Amino acid sequence: MSVLLKHDNVVFEDQTVYATGNAYVGCEFIRCTIILKGLIFHFDTCKFTSCVWDLDFVIHDHEQLAALQKFLGDMVDKSLPSSPASDSPPTKT
Repeated sequence: MSVLLKHDNVVFEDQTVYATGNAYVGCEFIRCTIILKGLIFHFDTCKFTSCVWDLDFVIHDHEQLAALQKFLGDMVDKSLPSSPASDSPPTKT
């Protein structure tokens, strides 16, 4: 059984956050770089705004892959910063 260092209701802003080995509950991440160097971490009711993700881990079974896809599909996708191209109006040719 893994023991995680718990962070409750903390706001992280413009920081590099090492998620592996930590549990974040009700935290907010604003313009952070979130680093995952393994699959032992926990996020619960956290909010992410314009974050960048550095993912480095080994996936060794389908169950692990399914859980990771759910995590990545839901939380990471919504937390990425907008691309500069999407902020500007389309150009006419």
